[in-house]
Amino acid sequence: MDLFGGMECVAYALGSLLPKARYRELERHRGNFMVNDPIGDLLTRIKNAAQNKSLEASSPYSKMREGVLAVLKEEGYLADFKKEGNQLQMVLAYAHRRPIISGVKNVSKPGLRIYRKSSQLPKPLGGIGISIVSTSSGIMSNRKAKQKGLGGEVLGMVW
Repeated sequence: MDLFGGMECVAYALGSLLPKARYRELERHRGNFMVNDPIGDLLTRIKNAAQNKSLEASSPYSKMREGVLAVLKEEGYLADFKKEGNQLQMVLAYAHRRPIISGVKNVSKPGLRIYRKSSQLPKPLGGIGISIVSTSSGIMSNRKAKQKGLGGEVLGMVW
């Protein structure tokens, strides 16, 4: 029975008590875990970075994550992002030493996909925030999707 949730936790806690070769191997694989909801993971990383007042955050690369980051940059929630190897490095936008992102919500999940028509797309905080929508024309904000008359899967909301 594994009481600690994996050897990585024990290796981190005990540090030098493990043989150095085994510790190095565990450190190399730390952070390489399977993610069932990549967009939820991305939004959580952004939310955590904003709450910690971090300037940067990183996430594993995928085209969908890159599309979500492009929407966030276009809407002014991210200052910049770039792909470095298999990672996406993002720089959060700040105004008056506070992160512009004050809240994030994952809407569509692997077990329950949420689809909406263009007229029914959610408007977070009465239109102050944005919804991120995956449409047949790509990933875009709710404003852009409504302008084009497109509905789709609501991935998340940011305000």
